[in-house]
Amino acid sequence: MTLRRDFIQRMLEQLGWALAGVLKLRRAGAHEQAVQQLESTATGLVGIDLRMVASVESATAAALVAEPERLLVLARLCLERAEIAREQADPLEAGWRRRAVELWLEAAGRGAPLDAESRAAVEAEPEEALSPRARTLRAALPPR
Repeated sequence: MTLRRDFIQRMLEQLGWALAGVLKLRRAGAHEQAVQQLESTATGLVGIDLRMVASVESATAAALVAEPERLLVLARLCLERAEIAREQADPLEAGWRRRAVELWLEAAGRGAPLDAESRAAVEAEPEEALSPRARTLRAALPPR
């Protein structure tokens, strides 16, 4: 059990460092470099190409990720990608945000706990924007 806890702790530390770097790039207006860092982080921490995640259904992307903790990381990276899209007035923002929510729901469906930020994002996403599978997963979430 300690090895798993250590693994999760290291992964979260790496995510924190990566997100801090992305935020610094965003503040400098270096959005393309920020996207590249997100893509590199997704490959390094989750073992999946972030661009591929955007091109398939969330359930398909989730099936490629073994651990629910990695799904939580992937969802957070998608949310960060949505923020970059928002700053660039990119119409793909909503798609990235929906992808983050659906991946959080996939992780929760595997027993991963959602933190307050992810839970708020899940609750804020309009039901009609979600896939049928995500709607089912959201309906199964335990109340706060």
